[in-house]
Amino acid sequence: MGFDPISLAAAGATLAAGGISALSSHMQGKTAKKASSANAESMDRQASQVETDAAANMLRQRRNQNTAVAEQAARAGASGLTGEGSGSAAQQVVMRSVEADIADMGTKAQREASSLRHQADLTRWEGGQQHRSGNVVALGTVLRSAASAGRSLYGSSGAGVQRKPTQTVKK
Repeated sequence: MGFDPISLAAAGATLAAGGISALSSHMQGKTAKKASSANAESMDRQASQVETDAAANMLRQRRNQNTAVAEQAARAGASGLTGEGSGSAAQQVVMRSVEADIADMGTKAQREASSLRHQADLTRWEGGQQHRSGNVVALGTVLRSAASAGRSLYGSSGAGVQRKPTQTVKK
């Protein structure tokens, strides 16, 4: 038994619409994954920049400290003071304080860089989930369209499985 042209056209339209919708879902997931990857790469670059900036700031701070200590020692030497006693102790206190500040600067930068990298990893994961979700939606759309097309073909033409009429037994 053949299918009527209207049923064939309806089934074809259903399959085409389902295919287009499935492709759209797939592409949305793929685009979301690419966007997430780009955002994650940006966060990774920011983390690297935080570390680079911190290293440069720490180096500059140490140079400034060394210059200040050398100038202080030169002034003390010019005035006839020796490198011993309370002047030297004061220098050491200042140096320890500056070194603690430098260490804190490095620790803060490491925390910030680590946080950015963690956010980047989460962003990549979210993009992957969106991509997988788009593929699942696409598959569901294809299956739903195929089932709908099958119903329109077999349901309208009677070409599918037909039931035998039930017979009643007369006594």
